[in-house]
This record gives sequence, structure tokens and C-alpha cells, in this order.
Amino acid sequence: GFDVAIRAMPALPDVELVIAGGRPSGNEGAWSFADDDEAARLNDLARQLSVADRVHIFEKPPRTELPKLLRSADIVVCTPSHEAPGTAAIDAMACGRPVVATAVGELPEVVIEGTTGALVPPRNPVALAGAIRSLLEDPIRLEGFGLAAADRAIIRHSWGRITEEMVRTYEHAVAE
Repeated sequence: GFDVAIRAMPALPDVELVIAGGRPSGNEGAWSFADDDEAARLNDLARQLSVADRVHIFEKPPRTELPKLLRSADIVVCTPSHEAPGTAAIDAMACGRPVVATAVGELPEVVIEGTTGALVPPRNPVALAGAIRSLLEDPIRLEGFGLAAADRAIIRHSWGRITEEMVRTYEHAVAE
């Protein structure tokens, strides 16, 4: 879904897009763009749309550095077009960042529309640009979404909460 975010960029002239990704390199926690056809394709798309100067593609940082990267963003965008885990959105929310995400997979359960971020249809750069622009034009709402996102990540997605729910599920299964 990175291409959808790049396709939204012409409608967001004052926005920079940072993509952190790549393929696992085989070293634990390390990612690489070496010989990565997807990174080349995304860079080509950015050049075609005349937004290459505002699209920055980096290797995914080590897990310990990820919060620093997420906190540097005003909004975190998650745009998969099919079933995908909500881990990136939860990480962003834990860092107090609102999330604009496609309404697929786990994302509608992770991102609460109008509270912690916005949900858009998959593969729709126009809707994505509109949601991003709407948040950036309302700094108070943007900050409120970030605060709500951090609260939700802590309350709903903490390891303690996950453990409690797993224990309840197992207890229910054993009782049956």
C-alpha cells in the first residue's frame, strides 16, 4: 500500500512522506533495500508523479529506534489493500500519533474512526489525501487524536490486557 500513499502526495503539496521498510536481510532485526525491486518501483512512481523530492524511503530501523521515527511524524499512514496485522498502527498509537489507515483486516478494530485517527477505503489515494489534509488542517483535532491513540494503545493493547484476554479465552474453552 505504499504506492497509494505516494499517489496521494500530489494532493498534499506541503507534506513529506517517509517510508520505512525493506526486506529482512537475514540478520536479526535488520532490514535491507539492497536489490529491493519494490523500493525501486516506489521511487520510480514518486518521480513519475513529480513528488520524489518529498518522498523519502529508508530501511526499517531496529525495533529500539522505531519509536523515535514514529514520534517524528505528524500522522502515521497504514495503507494495506488486503488483510494485514495492525502492529504498525498500534506502534504509532503507542507513540501518541494519530493513524490514517485503510479499513481492511484488523485496522478497523485498532484505529477508532474519529477518535484515534481515520479510516479510508483501500486503494483510494483521493480519500487518503482528504483524510490526511483534514487532520493536518485541524491541529487541535490532530493533537486530540494523538492523545486518544496513546491512551487506547496503553489500555487496549498492553501485554497485561492481552494476557488477561488469553487466559479468559482458555478458561472458556476448558469449561466447554
